[in-house]
Amino acid sequence: MIDAESSLIDVAFEACSALDRAGIVAVLCGGSAASYYCAEYQSLDADFVLRLDTSERAVNAALVEIGYRRGVSNVYSHHASRFTIEFPAGPLAIGRKIVQTWLTVNRRELLLHVISAEDSVCDRFLHYWAWHDRSARAIALEVARVVPNLDAGAIAAWAAGEMAADSSYDPAAWVAFEADLLEPMR
Repeated sequence: MIDAESSLIDVAFEACSALDRAGIVAVLCGGSAASYYCAEYQSLDADFVLRLDTSERAVNAALVEIGYRRGVSNVYSHHASRFTIEFPAGPLAIGRKIVQTWLTVNRRELLLHVISAEDSVCDRFLHYWAWHDRSARAIALEVARVVPNLDAGAIAAWAAGEMAADSSYDPAAWVAFEADLLEPMR
C-alpha cells in the first residue's frame, strides 16, 4: 500500500510487483537503482525499463491498481506519494552495454527487478563522463563504497569497452574515477 510515508524503494517494489502480476517485466535503473543500493541518495522518481514489447494499456492498468495514473509526458503520479514512475525507452543499456541480467529481490510478497550494483556504478559514472554531472560521480562512488564485494574488474571492463568505442570519453576522467573507486577496496 502506497501512502505519504512510502519511500522511493517502497514505491519501486509495489510498482514492479504490480507490473509482474500483469506479466510485464520491468527493471529499475538510473538514479532510482542507485537509491536502492545507497539510501543516502534519494531520487524523486522510479525509472523502469520494460523488457518486452508491452502495451501502454497494460502498463496503465497495472499501475492504476496501486493508485498511479499516467499524466503528461508519460509520467505516472500518485495522489499520496511524491515519487513518480517513468519508463525510459529501452533497450536496457548502460552506454553500449546491453544489460542482459539483473537482480530480483523479494520483500515479503513483493518483488523488485533492479540492475546490479556494478551496472549502477557504471550508469552513474556514465552520467558524469558524458554530461560532467559531478553529483552522479559522487553517487557512483557512494554505491561502490556501500556495496560489499563489488566487482571492480567488471566496471573497468565496461569502461574500457566504452573508451574503445567512443574517443570522446576522457580517459583521464576514468583513471581518476578508478583510483577513487579502488581506494576503499585496498
